[in-house]
Amino acid sequence: MAYKEDLITADNIDDVTDMSVLIWTAMLTRLLNKRKSYSPEEATNITMDYIKKITTLENN
Repeated sequence: MAYKEDLITADNIDDVTDMSVLIWTAMLTRLLNKRKSYSPEEATNITMDYIKKITTLENN
């Protein structure tokens, strides 16, 4: 979706995908290890905010 909207380039798709997976994994790990006590909605919103940031970094 970000690629179709010209938020990222074809050259960066793999990097952005890897970073997105790392962000999701980190959030899940923090929740499972009880380092944070976010609700599912809060965790999703925070994670998506981070992913939105990495998809727009190269345009800033």
